[in-house]
Amino acid sequence: MKIKKLLPSFLFLCTIFCTVLPYSGYISNQTTALTLNGSNTADSTSPYSDHLVWKYKYENGKFYKRLFNATTGEWMSDWILVS
Repeated sequence: MKIKKLLPSFLFLCTIFCTVLPYSGYISNQTTALTLNGSNTADSTSPYSDHLVWKYKYENGKFYKRLFNATTGEWMSDWILVS
């Protein structure tokens, strides 16, 4: 009689231990790996490429274009006659 009352509690505790303990070890290892990788972020960064955009203007019946670096905000070429 006493075994029938303790069996559900025992099964519940076994289920908790079998599901929670493996994940808690995995989480602690994962956070350690993140902090180790996070300390080397300056070594693993790579620069982005410049974003180049053609700018157009219409002046005196003619189209012109000029290359503009949107990343640095500088002109990369002079005005070029298109047509």
